[in-house]
Amino acid sequence: MRPNSFSQVCPLSATASHPSTLSHDFSKGPAVVPVRVTLRNRMLETPVNFFVSAEKNSCFELIGLDVLLLSLEPSEDVVIPFEALIHKAGMHDLQALQLMVRHGDENLSYPLSQQWLLHITDSSPPN
Repeated sequence: MRPNSFSQVCPLSATASHPSTLSHDFSKGPAVVPVRVTLRNRMLETPVNFFVSAEKNSCFELIGLDVLLLSLEPSEDVVIPFEALIHKAGMHDLQALQLMVRHGDENLSYPLSQQWLLHITDSSPPN
């Protein structure tokens, strides 16, 4: 269901494109994983102004994404490419984005409920 006006439902949808599994030799340094996030304005008649930022995470860093101020017309979308720098093997949820939507004089925070999972294994040769 697409909203016509601002409510408790986020006016933006988010999807991510990234590998779901990966093998990496961590003895050569951290893994660099490409990620493409598509944000779409779900509003039928209203443009949406918003900030996108990355939360801090102890297992990985998001490279190429600091704080963005964006504006989308109704039903418009934008693709944001960045990289995840992953320091150790394991299962990682790459969804570390924060959305802050401008509505009048207010900033409304909307947490994203999706998980963008990546399982990465260490292919380092045994010692």
